Formats: sequence, structure tokens, C-alpha cells
Amino acid sequence: MSPETLSAALSATYIAIKFNPVYKIERIQGDRVVMYSLQADEMARATNAVVASAPLVTVRFSAMSDVANIVKSSYKSTHLTSSFPAFPSRCYNPSIDQFASSFLTERTANLECFWRNLVGMPKIEESSDLRRFLGLPVNEGMTV
Repeated sequence: MSPETLSAALSATYIAIKFNPVYKIERIQGDRVVMYSLQADEMARATNAVVASAPLVTVRFSAMSDVANIVKSSYKSTHLTSSFPAFPSRCYNPSIDQFASSFLTERTANLECFWRNLVGMPKIEESSDLRRFLGLPVNEGMTV
């Protein structure tokens, strides 16, 4: 598919996020970490039919934060920068148990809200960084 054809096809699609409300606590190099799962589908605007499904992505909070910052910086010189949703803040308070189910349930809800708002932004489906993170097909000829 040519870059022009793919670009036209992308403008006729949008990204739908399915955020798995179940998180899991794992040990990585001896440290406990929380892993969140999300999945993206590329949907046809006209029919709401699935055009492409990405595999389930399981990542840490920090990886999601990094991608959000990269995608936001890609749009730095556009009018869309002011529309970016705020990424949920990190918790630096040592008195809060970041592995408590109440904390994780709230953080999961905040992350889901962020991702749904982000993929609802105009032209965001063209972001190659976001598409790569979500596991969707990427047109390497795109500039955003």
C-alpha cells in the first residue's frame, strides 16, 4: 500500500482502546512492579468495523508515561498540544501503599480515562509512536 493510500485509509479510521481493569503485580529484578494491560483496535469510521487488531500490551506505568510524553512532544508545534489530556501523576508519597488494591483500582481508572481521551483526539491515529506502542500497523512515511 502506498503512503498516500495508507494515509487516506487512516483518516477513515480511528483507534479504540480496551483497557483491562485487571492489573498484576510482578517481580522484576527482585522489585515488585505493577503491570497494566490494554489493547487497541483500528476501527472504520463509516461502519465501526474492526480494520486491524493489535495484540494485548502489558506495560508498566512508567512506559505509558514515556509514550504519552513522546506523543505529546510530536505535536508540540501544533494547536493540539493544549488539548492533550493530563497523564495521571506519579505517586511520590512514601506513606501511600502503591500496591494496595484501592490505589491500583483508582490508578487503573485514571489510566483508562487518559488513554480513551488521548485516542479521541483529532489526528492522533496518525501518530506512529502511539501506533507502534499499541502494536498497530505503522506507516513509516508519516511525519507525526
